[in-house]
Parts: sequence; C-alpha cells; structure tokens
Amino acid sequence: MHPIYVLWATPRSTSTAFEWMMRMRGDMACFHEPFGECWYQGDDALWPRLEADSPRQPGLTYEVVLQRLKEAAEERPVFSKDMPQFTDHLWSEEFLGTFNHSFLIRDPAKVLTSVHRNWPHFVMKEIGFIELRDLFDQMSDKLGAPAPVIDSDDLLEDPHGIV
Repeated sequence: MHPIYVLWATPRSTSTAFEWMMRMRGDMACFHEPFGECWYQGDDALWPRLEADSPRQPGLTYEVVLQRLKEAAEERPVFSKDMPQFTDHLWSEEFLGTFNHSFLIRDPAKVLTSVHRNWPHFVMKEIGFIELRDLFDQMSDKLGAPAPVIDSDDLLEDPHGIV
C-alpha cells in the first residue's frame, strides 16, 4: 500500500489552494475533506447544526470513507485535505496510524473573519482550532518531535520555498 498523506487544517486556512497544488502534480489520488462528508451528511452525521431536513447521503459512513482512501492507496499515493473535528471521535492508534500527518495553520483572526463573512451562524466546533491543536500534540508526542506544520502566511509569501 502507498502512503496516505493527510493535511489537517481549519476552514478558511488556504488549505483548498494547497489541495489544488497537490492535485496539479498529477501523481497522487486526491480527496477533498472526505471525512467532512460523513460529518455533515453521513449516516451518523455529527454536524452541530444538523436539522431533520439537512441533506443526507445514505450509506455514507466513516468506515466507507476510510476504505475508499485505502483502496486508492493500493494504486498510488494518496493526498487528503481534511479537518480534525470531523474525525476526533475516531482517534485510535489504529486510525491515526493509517496516515502520514501534516498541519496547515493560519492566524485565527484571519480564519474567523473569513468564516464569519461566509457563514455568519457558525459554531466553534465547526472551526476545529482545539481539535487541530490536540491532534498536533498527539502526533508530535508519537513522533518525539514537532509534527510537520506549514503556516499559511509563509505559504502564500513563498510557495516554492515552503513546498
């Protein structure tokens, strides 16, 4: 099996731009927030603002998403961009051991300003600051050194140098 690389980020942190850069390489299977689909619309959706008439995808489970990632990794390396709050209930050693982890951070004021502009009724669980830090700490402890982190401002200022 090829590696599954996951970039963990918060919303509005330039993570989708990073994902598109990875897609343009052409040498990886790329996934856009696959666990987010479960969190928002899956059989066991955990989105805090979920309502009875919210769109749902029957049969979409975390297990199905994990299997899709693993199947793609049978063919080629995988890159996935996701948010840690979508998976924090799954953080077993086995689950986390499936991935190579990296983190994208952005100034929280910039994140919150952008999120509020786009989704003024968000709740903090949708942002994932706490979960991002918790996951970073877990991965750093496991590695015995800080896990890889990219600062969004640095990335925007010098993309070639950072990547």
